[in-house]
Amino acid sequence: MSVLLLSLAALGALLGVALLAYGLRELGLAHRIFAREPHTVLDTPNDGFVELSGTVLAWDDVLESPFTETGCVAVEYTVEEKRRKSTNNGSRTKWVEIDGGTRVVPFRLEDETGNVLVDPQGADLRLTVDTRIRVEGGEAPPAPIARYIERDEDVSDENTSLSLGPLEISTGRDRRYLERRLDLGEAVHLLGTARRDTTASRETGQVNAVVERSVPPEPGLLARVRHRLLGPPFLLFDVTDRRAALRVAVRGLVSALAGVLFLALSLSFAVGVGGI
Repeated sequence: MSVLLLSLAALGALLGVALLAYGLRELGLAHRIFAREPHTVLDTPNDGFVELSGTVLAWDDVLESPFTETGCVAVEYTVEEKRRKSTNNGSRTKWVEIDGGTRVVPFRLEDETGNVLVDPQGADLRLTVDTRIRVEGGEAPPAPIARYIERDEDVSDENTSLSLGPLEISTGRDRRYLERRLDLGEAVHLLGTARRDTTASRETGQVNAVVERSVPPEPGLLARVRHRLLGPPFLLFDVTDRRAALRVAVRGLVSALAGVLFLALSLSFAVGVGGI
């Protein structure tokens, strides 16, 4: 039994180390964003890591967000359903994610020096919730959401009810529809890797470069994992650089504190088990 308990303590310690390492990396990244001035678009043809702040411009295609049909270049969307769960103390309700996804298209980032093509595929999107729509069970959803439900086979229509004579009782579940978007004309701050590309410009003011996710320098699974953990970040924010730094710092602080807590609890548990 003590071997099993010590193994659980070791797993807790490993989780604590992972959380602490991630938190420290985020805190270091927050300091980097806060302490340094962003590059300019004119710096991007030089290749390598860049940090840019600017405004979103359309490139070829523009997305239509699923719940509001807003024009954007990146969107994360989630459908949550309110469900009741039975427990030993009765029952309680909670929101359960039943559907969601992420969509992105290339766009141009413009600052006072010009604009550059950004390929957001594979980016870590750190976007604000722009829209939160709640639809009560038995109510007809707004038209864009109704069209989304009609297209999506995994999401049923909860506009259902049961008629009992003069009474009509709702039988559908309550839902929440959330969108996080990077809209046209919105402020954008990014950290990524620039690559010179002479095909990326078509008009005056556009530079010959693409900002994208970096690729591992070597083939193989181990190289990909190492690059994912230690390689240059590719982050997209829908806020200014100062607010982006604050957002990263908060995430890093929470993760680091959770890691310290797990390590402390695991060590305490291991000492207690060892003393049995």
